[in-house]
Amino acid sequence: MLPRITGLVLLAVAWTSAAQAKTEGPNTPCSYVGVDVRDLATRHYYNPFDGLMFDRNPYPDGLVDDAHTLVSFLSETSRPELGRGSLLSVRALEWSPGRLRFVAIAKDRGRPIFTVGTFSPLTFSLTDLNPVKLKEAAVFISLRDLTLSVGGNDGAIRLVDPIGAGGYVKDGSNLLMTPVMRPEVTRTPGRDYLDRKRYRHEYMIESRSKPSYYEGLPFIRLRRFDQPVDEFGIHGPISQGGTFPIKVGLRGEAIQELRFMAHQQTVNPEKLVRHLADDGLIDEESRLVRGRISNGCIRLRARDIRELFVVLADLPLGAPVTVSYSADPTGAFHPFPWESRRFAIATDEKDEDGLTVMYTGAIRNPAGRGEAKLPFPDSVERTQEETRADRAVDATLRSKRRPADLRRLLAKESASDRARRKSAFVGIGPFPLTSPAIRATRRDTMLIDHGPDEIPDDSPVPGVPPDRSIFGGLPRVDDAGGHDSGGNLYHR
Repeated sequence: MLPRITGLVLLAVAWTSAAQAKTEGPNTPCSYVGVDVRDLATRHYYNPFDGLMFDRNPYPDGLVDDAHTLVSFLSETSRPELGRGSLLSVRALEWSPGRLRFVAIAKDRGRPIFTVGTFSPLTFSLTDLNPVKLKEAAVFISLRDLTLSVGGNDGAIRLVDPIGAGGYVKDGSNLLMTPVMRPEVTRTPGRDYLDRKRYRHEYMIESRSKPSYYEGLPFIRLRRFDQPVDEFGIHGPISQGGTFPIKVGLRGEAIQELRFMAHQQTVNPEKLVRHLADDGLIDEESRLVRGRISNGCIRLRARDIRELFVVLADLPLGAPVTVSYSADPTGAFHPFPWESRRFAIATDEKDEDGLTVMYTGAIRNPAGRGEAKLPFPDSVERTQEETRADRAVDATLRSKRRPADLRRLLAKESASDRARRKSAFVGIGPFPLTSPAIRATRRDTMLIDHGPDEIPDDSPVPGVPPDRSIFGGLPRVDDAGGHDSGGNLYHR
């Protein structure tokens, strides 16, 4: 139990958003389809930057309560009826008061097992259980909403996870380090079209420990047939800081105990994180900096990248991947909090490995409530990038010198697969190319943030210093090593 420290009261940050307004009844404006029931049941979060965040759940109370009941039900004992092996997650598909339809994903001998069913919180029972398969899977990554979704063409299986994605390519630009990718020429690794050695050691790495910040988690390199080098991947959270969900169901005296620990959020946030983890109040497997913070790769929570690896490794030809500035066409949404006031920006500097150095900045919210809105590419920027990307895609598909693995893929695909791949996300766009300034051996840098940049009180625009763009004049890392004037600490 956390020690009680009297006289200190948490000044909680009350974040509000129109998209997160609560409603009554089963029809919520925020989609829950594909979201892990543990996330549906989570009400509180801890972030060293913002402290303890209360009642951050955008869903109706009935859905939250039913999800909480299901989480408790599943934690009491093993449920072999949901599949042999270990249970990875349970995802919501449909909800009405007293009835929660779901798909459970289990891992047995390295392969995924999908089971759909219905949970009744009133009778504590699982009914209508049936095995299903992931048919003609596709991956959609929304840079606008910072979500990754995986689903089949029949809608029987849906997974939606929060992500961290690329920061900004340069000072004064809204373009992002993560390029938008087309499903015609972008794919997850498949053992039936990739060389076997490359598949296991370069593209589908079950446990990557070098560099150490990958933490032994899976690493999935995306195959881009329209580019000479595959420099982007999907991996774990990298950053040791970020946002941590507070244990589901924590209420009453336990929450009051957390309030008295608030002073440590500024004194020693890492110590408080360790304390909360030791007491089982937060889960390291669920931490993430959900924002525009990477060198271009897609970051997932540890539990999510483990599950995604199992799901994708079972697809012999992989799955087409769309990375878009637009929203997911299925309406995917995830409640995990954003790092909406902080961001990373590429510089002209390189580290000792020759990789682009990323710095962080912050937008202060002077009112202490609401979420700041980070810059996003406008329609002109998106159109320019889309045009360049379209040319690269067309050149690849029309070329007589297609990559050997693309030729193998086309030879193995069925006619229906090809038709679906070519038309899956037509019109979703835009599809920008990557910045040529970034090394082909791109790797995310690790950053642990401890506080915002100081912004003058006389700024004419809230959160933006006078005579500066949002990005202009960011503090530099000093020669002595590691800390800048804003209190940010950078690690590789």
